[in-house]
Amino acid sequence: MKKFIIFLAIILTTSVCNAQTFNIKEADFYIDLGDGDWVMQTEAQENLPKGVIQQYYFTDSASANGIFISISENDMSKNIKDLSNANINGKFLDGLEKGITHHFPGKNTTLNKEAQKINTMNCAIIEFINTDNPNFNTSIYYRDFVTIKNGKIIHFIFMYFSEQALNNNKQRDLDTLKTVAFSKDSINDVDADNNKKDNISINDNDDQGVDLAYTIGEIFGKSVAYIIVIIILGSIWALIKRIFRKK
Repeated sequence: MKKFIIFLAIILTTSVCNAQTFNIKEADFYIDLGDGDWVMQTEAQENLPKGVIQQYYFTDSASANGIFISISENDMSKNIKDLSNANINGKFLDGLEKGITHHFPGKNTTLNKEAQKINTMNCAIIEFINTDNPNFNTSIYYRDFVTIKNGKIIHFIFMYFSEQALNNNKQRDLDTLKTVAFSKDSINDVDADNNKKDNISINDNDDQGVDLAYTIGEIFGKSVAYIIVIIILGSIWALIKRIFRKK
């Protein structure tokens, strides 16, 4: 049984490593997850949805906390290179919500949606509960921070198994994202024309921003189908490594 579990962990991931600070090469940033025995896994390329560059799964074997980071290509025809140059309004948040709920299996109920600036990241935040998902036998609560940096869409997704845990850990999730440091800060790389286009693409009178938000949500829905399975495998992998270290 132990060998079978290890085999599953290997075929579902391309790499596994333990650390607190992680270098996310595909989006050129660092993130510090703080205390814990964190395990990072990356998805095999052949399993990635179209347009997704890489997906990272982080699990803490001690607390069973899970964090998911998805990095995908931005549709550059929308001219959004950095979401920090755009106003995230209600229409954008509605589009993001629809994209997620239409493509994520099961019943989805939105708990909160808002915009927030975190250091150099302008984030759209969606909190929702997923029930009746055919892949899981339990309700799962998600807090999804979405941004665009250097032309890439980045989802930072925190998962919990109760609404109380979701609410109790909101500040911790925010503090985690405050540790994100981009090696190349695109705010300094966007010229005036692109800056102007960014603002035009997300406003109250233009549906392009809504279309982009819907696409971002759609990517989330397609990317997260087996996230809990991989998170659980990551926890098992970390537990096995701790057992072997003690021996």
